[in-house]
Amino acid sequence: GIERALNQAEFSENSKVHIIANGSMNRNDLTRWEAEGHASLQNFSYCDTPLHNLSGDYSLSRLHSKFDNVRAEFDYTNYILKRKHGGPSSARVTVSSITVDVEKHLVTLNDIKGTAWPAPIVRLFVPGVADHVEQYRFHRPPSLSASGSFDTRLDGDQTYFTIYVSSPGSMNYDFIGEPLTLRRLKARVRIRNDRVDVNNLSFYTFQGACSGNVRVYTSHPTHTRYQGEMQFR
Repeated sequence: GIERALNQAEFSENSKVHIIANGSMNRNDLTRWEAEGHASLQNFSYCDTPLHNLSGDYSLSRLHSKFDNVRAEFDYTNYILKRKHGGPSSARVTVSSITVDVEKHLVTLNDIKGTAWPAPIVRLFVPGVADHVEQYRFHRPPSLSASGSFDTRLDGDQTYFTIYVSSPGSMNYDFIGEPLTLRRLKARVRIRNDRVDVNNLSFYTFQGACSGNVRVYTSHPTHTRYQGEMQFR
């Protein structure tokens, strides 16, 4: 599992890796091992997501991994929303802990905080879900706080991830086949295996205020289905 994860990382001549490690291995059973320490990586990409820096404390074994005090700085130099709308060239995000349970096929993230575009964060863990989140095209990185779990299986049913988002600027979203420009958006976005629930939603568009709740069904391979209620003023 660790090898598969490392194969998702790409390094260049500008990359730097600093690791402090302590641990043990059973020479009679090489699957029985454990390690702990601190890692700091610079100028690399993971799951096609460029990062300036990534650091944190870790505790690893064959079936369980935990990372604490995670600090990440995303590189937005070539990010599509940065190229289209401008904005910052990087963003810092903190995570209290990340737990990987191989037996349960779960990645659990606790207390993510930062002002950052959300899709690159999700892409580090579940690229398929990130493709949907990419449809929320913020002109500038919104303020985020998030926690929850992702099921790493293609047909898994344990994904339950919640993001609280607040954007003082503008964003674009294609709603029922037509583009909308939304301003001053606030919402709680709950990602599940087959849908995304957007609750406590409020924003401004067409010179008026709007609010409501929307459920977006994402499991169909060719189209997206909506359900909910909206109030437009």
